[in-house]
Amino acid sequence: MRVVRHIKLAYALLVAGGLFAQETVPTQLSLSDAITMAVAANVDVKSARLDLRQSKLNYRQTQMGVLPSLNMNYSFGMNNGRSIDPFTNSFSNERLNFSRAGVNLNMTLFNGFRALNAMKRDRFNFKATQLELEAAKQDLTLNVILGYIRLLSSEDRVVLATQRLATTETQVARLKTGFDAGDGSPLAYTDVKGQLALDRVALIDAKINYKSSVLSFANLLNLDTATVAVERIKDLKYLEGYPLALETVYEEAVLYLADFKARDSRIKAAATAVKVARANYLPEISLFGQLNTNYSSAAETFARTGEAVSPTGDFVTIDATDFPVFQNKAEFEGQDIPYLEQLENNVSTVVGLSVRLPLFNGFRAKYAVKQQKVQLERSKIALEGTHLQFKQAIAEAYNATEAAFKRYSVLQEQVDAFKESFRINEILFSNGVSNVVNYITSKNNMENAKLSLNIAKYDYLLRAKVLDFYRGVK
Repeated sequence: MRVVRHIKLAYALLVAGGLFAQETVPTQLSLSDAITMAVAANVDVKSARLDLRQSKLNYRQTQMGVLPSLNMNYSFGMNNGRSIDPFTNSFSNERLNFSRAGVNLNMTLFNGFRALNAMKRDRFNFKATQLELEAAKQDLTLNVILGYIRLLSSEDRVVLATQRLATTETQVARLKTGFDAGDGSPLAYTDVKGQLALDRVALIDAKINYKSSVLSFANLLNLDTATVAVERIKDLKYLEGYPLALETVYEEAVLYLADFKARDSRIKAAATAVKVARANYLPEISLFGQLNTNYSSAAETFARTGEAVSPTGDFVTIDATDFPVFQNKAEFEGQDIPYLEQLENNVSTVVGLSVRLPLFNGFRAKYAVKQQKVQLERSKIALEGTHLQFKQAIAEAYNATEAAFKRYSVLQEQVDAFKESFRINEILFSNGVSNVVNYITSKNNMENAKLSLNIAKYDYLLRAKVLDFYRGVK
């Protein structure tokens, strides 16, 4: 798990780097400021925000899916040759222009509650994505805490190495004066010079480690800089030991950490997805409606223009003489029907219900339900795994916090003892009573005790911060 790896890595860096408190370092960036900057600039958090936007769009799209669909269609074309006149519905061999227009309405009345459950599913997924964004912020917060304390640790190692070098330089200068005057032990002088070289190397290593810490912390905050100054954490919390039991820390973590809530929402979404898949077994009832009209250039109206006398082709015989028969015949003139008038006159409507009964679909519905059930089981296992991982991580952090506190308390006594021992040895050595071996040994004992004390100090601070983070304590 990422959290566990981060904690173990930070601990290794603390122990390897060395620590020492210093109150004179310039204060610029507080821990809360660093967290705010990291959350605003971190790439993973930005990606999680995009996932949230996408999930919200999916949810909104599903919500809109329950609305009826209303569509309009329109077409216009020309036809040459034999065709069916859309106005008369008869065959025509002339060139004609035609046009059709219509409005279609479709509304699902019942689909096995598929749409309703789909909305619930996407709402749970949207909630899970919100919580996953919060989980990404929480994970980043822990990384910032670890990086912040590592920076303080490496910063203090530089201070410790500088102070150690200054002490050794003072002794070298004193012994050099006696060596140049022919007074004093050449062996003591060369031994202390050798110690001076070791202290210089230690300072170089400390500065390299500090620069690495600064760059790592700047990258975490997405800063394009090689210098980052942070505020000191002056006071240790819980000087009497961490106040809560392990079980209490875990219970508060379950309530606070977004990982658990996100997993729970994914389970609810998966359970609802099973219901969506089961809707394929049920009938679907829909309401439909249509409004249609058309136009044809061949359509005409005929107006009476008068009458004309014309032979009928029949004859009447009178006295053996045939006389043709005439009749009055009305005359008409064809007129084109205007476009809009045709559209108005040719309107037709259709309203009805459609029912789709799933009889056999190649077992697609069956296997869709089974697949969603598998996904539901995966979601449950993921939640169970999250509980196990965090329970282990919190237990490790809690045990390490207790151990660090005990170690810090014991090492405070050790530092006091070695300080007094070095004070005495420094006086004896400066007055020529003690030898250089005793002096260097006493000095190294004191410096190593300081180093160990501050390792325990920052280790305890780190572990307490991690436990506070799990509980949601700022």
